[in-house]
Parts: sequence; structure tokens; C-alpha cells
Amino acid sequence: MIQKNPVSIKYAADEPMLMPSNDRFVLFPIEHADIWKAYKDQAACFWTAEEIDLEKDKDDWAKLKDSERHFLKHVLAF
Repeated sequence: MIQKNPVSIKYAADEPMLMPSNDRFVLFPIEHADIWKAYKDQAACFWTAEEIDLEKDKDDWAKLKDSERHFLKHVLAF
């Protein structure tokens, strides 16, 4: 059984971001711009699916030899 740490519960009670609220079910409008900016800065460190154009991949896949497709399928399986 997991036991709650009373110290962390005390800090959580003082943290507005961790307080339960029935008034907020949507992301926008942004209430904490500094936290939103930090999130966006961290998200920018990684590529996102929206940044990559995959439109031509199907055509490129069709151009591969059977042995190349076999190799890629096995590599991408992991």
C-alpha cells in the first residue's frame, strides 16, 4: 500500500496548480502564462508529428525493394 507523505500533502495544499477545482475544465484561456511558456519551451526541444511531412512516405515505401522493406519492418518493429 502506498502511504502519503504528510509533508508533500502540506505543500500540495499550498500550491494553487494542485488544488482541485470544479471551475476549470478547459485549457484556454491560459491562466498561468509562465507555466504555459515553460511547457512550450520544453515541447520545442522535441520534434512533433505536426512538423514532419509524411505525405510522400507511401510513394517512397512503394519504391523500395522487397528486401529493403523487410529490413525496415524488422528494424521498426522494435
